[in-house]
Amino acid sequence: MPFRTGYSDRRDRELPWSYWLRLTSEGRLRDEDSLQWATVREALWLGRLGMAPVRWLDAQLDLFLAALVMANLRTRVGAWEAGTDLAAHRAKIAAET
Repeated sequence: MPFRTGYSDRRDRELPWSYWLRLTSEGRLRDEDSLQWATVREALWLGRLGMAPVRWLDAQLDLFLAALVMANLRTRVGAWEAGTDLAAHRAKIAAET
């Protein structure tokens, strides 16, 4: 399987998610693949996460956020781990040895 670049290799992890989306003249958001979204939340749910469209998108994202916050509180992940694709980092270390 070819090595895939991680999220942090393609994006500046210091900037907020969606910083690369651009507003079109029609008021929609366009990403670098020319896909258009009505909201940043829709771009996250459908585009980044690849989830199915739902009528209650906001409720689903609020639940998802609550789960992420709870997981973060329980594990206390450090800043480096939070912004690093650990699988890609492990593969890079393995390739160097």
